[in-house]
Amino acid sequence: MTDEAILQGSGCRVLKQLGHGAFGTVYLVVAGQYGIAAAKIMDFQHFNEREWDVAGKISNGTSVCQYVVNYKAASSVQERIIILMEYANLPPMQKILDNKFTPLPREDFVKPIIWQLLQGIVVIHEAGLIHRDLKHDNIMFHNIFGTENVIVKITDFGLAREVDTFRGGETQCGTPLGMAPEIMMGSNQNAGQQQFQTGYNNKVDIWSLGVLFFQLLTKRYPFEANNIMQLINIIQRPIQNMPSNRSYQCIDLLNKMLQYNPNQRISAKEALNHDWFKQDENGQQYQINPNTTINNHPLSTLGLREVIAYSYGYDWINQPQEQFEYQVNNKIAELKQHQSELIALDPSLLQNIVQKTNPSSVTNEEKSLRTEQSQGQYQQGIQNPNRQ
Repeated sequence: MTDEAILQGSGCRVLKQLGHGAFGTVYLVVAGQYGIAAAKIMDFQHFNEREWDVAGKISNGTSVCQYVVNYKAASSVQERIIILMEYANLPPMQKILDNKFTPLPREDFVKPIIWQLLQGIVVIHEAGLIHRDLKHDNIMFHNIFGTENVIVKITDFGLAREVDTFRGGETQCGTPLGMAPEIMMGSNQNAGQQQFQTGYNNKVDIWSLGVLFFQLLTKRYPFEANNIMQLINIIQRPIQNMPSNRSYQCIDLLNKMLQYNPNQRISAKEALNHDWFKQDENGQQYQINPNTTINNHPLSTLGLREVIAYSYGYDWINQPQEQFEYQVNNKIAELKQHQSELIALDPSLLQNIVQKTNPSSVTNEEKSLRTEQSQGQYQQGIQNPNRQ
């Protein structure tokens, strides 16, 4: 039976295929009470209960964050697993980094991306978890329905673990060029000059985000090598060719995130308090007051036009302004038409974004109900993933 037939038999209306990987395919669906969702379908043998368990910890109760993809439900049909996730409607960050036609992203475009990712990482870490595989194709962009605002979303928890499960010498995880030194050292006990005796902790995510930060500023990795042993030797040295024409505060934060010794590496919460996030590109202080929340902070969103331009390779420097505007306007029109069609299928997409993503705006009774319902769904999937 085809994926589409299985999804339809499970009550999902398939709209289109979103992507395909080694272990499964993702479809855009309308899924009954869950509305518009991304449905990941795979063979049961590839079902990662760890990913499901981890996603459950940060998809309900007070851990809900708009910068982390929300996992909705899971079911098993004919030796296949279906996982329903929140749908992100723009391309992944990888599109920006792979684009050879656009200029390097401006610093004030990169800043809200890093700020939002740090907000998501704080939520993940406060839930007692470590992502372990933060990389450009695990970061999605999403245009908030009914607005011109874009946010980033962290996804793919297949390598995530709880903090207290780590030991030195574990199997390598994550993408090598974005892998923290202490993970590589743990997998290569005789490598390098400095050993990390206590395994590793959530600072590995800060290192990986630092690599992403560097990539956004330069479209290249901070360290490049032909094999793991060479990479281990290179990352122990100071970074060569740091990004040029960037502010002092920007480079200072980048250096603090890419500290070789995890004990000297900045934490996610410390990074959010860094001076780089306190002023705009003109050196003007952001207007922050006691009533400023995550959702109304100046860095809480990006502009849709700029994300479209960087993602789809529209070069506004080397082509006529009229041509650039025409390309961007066409792509935005396509997106808005797509969104209108989805809203017609699921009007709840236009619900207030704050009510859906900011726990502080939800009453205690709503939190309790949401947590009980979500935990019931997740526990059922974990305890009996073969249940029809």
